[in-house]
Amino acid sequence: MVRKIVYITRIIDWWKYVIISILESGDLGLSQPANNTLSNNEIYGVIPYIAPEIFKGAAFSKESNIYSFNMIMWELTTGSKSYANIEHNVELIYEIIDGKRPEITNDTPECFANLMRKF
Repeated sequence: MVRKIVYITRIIDWWKYVIISILESGDLGLSQPANNTLSNNEIYGVIPYIAPEIFKGAAFSKESNIYSFNMIMWELTTGSKSYANIEHNVELIYEIIDGKRPEITNDTPECFANLMRKF
């Protein structure tokens, strides 16, 4: 039993290192297509991963990438797709703008949950 706890702790520590490394770089590459021009005002991406401020017209940023990464973390910790039971349409966009987020489950590691709550 002690071996399992040590093993799980090492996995969580490794994930914390990976997450911090990605967040410090500030670029998940999710924001725009590679051939994007500066004058392009279109939003690219999958609705659940796009930060609310982007839907409001803000530019892609480190913070919007962190939001996207948090959604990925939620999916990894729950084993579910975010907003799986909701149609991905304009109504979902308005709900995200209004603050709708997937519920953080009780079995989510505390370090992940704290990070997800920040954004």
